Amino acid sequence: MSNLQQSMSYIDGDPQILPYSAISNADPGRQNFACGQIKMNTDFGKRLNNLASDSRYKTFLEVGTWCRLGSTKCLLDGIILRDDAKLISLESNLKFYEITRKYWDKFFEVHGIDTAKFDLKHGTLVTYDQLDKDYVTDSGHTKETYDYNQDIKHAPKIIVEDKVDVLCLDGGHFSTSLEWDLFKETAKIVAIDDTSTSKTNMILKEIKESGNWSIIYESSQRNGEMIVEKI
Repeated sequence: MSNLQQSMSYIDGDPQILPYSAISNADPGRQNFACGQIKMNTDFGKRLNNLASDSRYKTFLEVGTWCRLGSTKCLLDGIILRDDAKLISLESNLKFYEITRKYWDKFFEVHGIDTAKFDLKHGTLVTYDQLDKDYVTDSGHTKETYDYNQDIKHAPKIIVEDKVDVLCLDGGHFSTSLEWDLFKETAKIVAIDDTSTSKTNMILKEIKESGNWSIIYESSQRNGEMIVEKI
């Protein structure tokens, strides 16, 4: 096993690159999710990794980087072994962005990987003003009380001009349907997390009624997961 393969084999990240403690202490209110939920030892994580390894898809866009160890790692573990693909990943929380940047910058440096394969951005695709003021989350949060909306309010607006082949939606309750709207016409594949929650209701309704999408993976694991392919 090469040094790179050994480093990639750590489900929760290579401890020699960045100790776990640097992540668990990042945000006391969100420690339970510090290492991510979509992992390489889950069905969803493996399918994301398979997509990232598929030469038919070149440009991947992930909304919701979190702390670098969930879907981000599943995608990058496939992309870094290729010479023709890149991941654009957006995180609206500045602390999480900085943690992710620190880890992957060091990882790429240690293993001599082209940094062009990972375009990490601190920012948001939508603005706070665009969020639905009438929507209430499953847990009763409004636009004003939902904590991730504060991240969006203070994050810079990002415009992605790349033609996205694979879109991974794992953002907040109020922004996900808007992010879907931005790329649904051009993306070939869309992976959607939290499909058992109200944040994806409008997206799932459109997928099933439009006739434009084929469901290639669906699961009720965690809060629900789905991958769809443009017909």
